[in-house]
Amino acid sequence: MAAVTPVIAGVVSGEASAVIDAIIAVQRTTSAVAPRSRRVLRLAARRGLLIAAHSGVSLVGWAIAEPCGKGVVELGSLYVLPDRRDGSAVRELTALGTSLSGTSVVVTMDRRFAQWLRREWAFAPSNLWGVTRATRGMFLLRRLAPWRLTAAVRHVAAGSPHYLIRSETSLR
Repeated sequence: MAAVTPVIAGVVSGEASAVIDAIIAVQRTTSAVAPRSRRVLRLAARRGLLIAAHSGVSLVGWAIAEPCGKGVVELGSLYVLPDRRDGSAVRELTALGTSLSGTSVVVTMDRRFAQWLRREWAFAPSNLWGVTRATRGMFLLRRLAPWRLTAAVRHVAAGSPHYLIRSETSLR
């Protein structure tokens, strides 16, 4: 399998549009990722927060480092194409995403992914209150937008979310 290279979409001229088109196409075929609108993806790319993993010229995964308060990002919408899940893309996306801020938050419905983040990336388990406190309320506030609220309710109804926090200060 070819090496996976993560980049901030939008840094490479003209890349953001192709990456966004590919993400929208994948979102239409799976319920495994909370969909983001073209507008949200364009804004993330303009801000340097849309992270795309490529193998050669093919998009194999992406994540959005969504601002969630001062010095905090939520590593959201992280997705790797099923046939590319050898571990390299998710490692590269996580590495770049966690490097963008002093504190990172992840909420996932996937227990194995949560365990991997704890073991490999020193994320600490938390709960809704802990994540809300770490983000000074921004985590909840962002979910009050109608398009986010619908997705959040659908995901929570499908299972138990795993809340995780990683802070650079706790790693020293």
